[in-house]
Amino acid sequence: MRLETPNDDGSFSGVYFYDKYRKVIALRGMKKGENLELIEQIAEKDQAKLSLNMKGNQLSGQWLGNNKQIPAILGW
Repeated sequence: MRLETPNDDGSFSGVYFYDKYRKVIALRGMKKGENLELIEQIAEKDQAKLSLNMKGNQLSGQWLGNNKQIPAILGW
């Protein structure tokens, strides 16, 4: 995953690579305090959502889409 530095209003963009399908997926989002809300953008349509909380050098939360809820943990 690569996220750009947030704009003054907290909005930002980024991408992540879905290894299973060998595909880069665009993201747009909003930073509110320690929380990130990211929306996948596939074929110019909003898709699944990532709801993440920043703690130290880790993002953790949920991926929500296709009637599924999957834990998500990212670190750097």
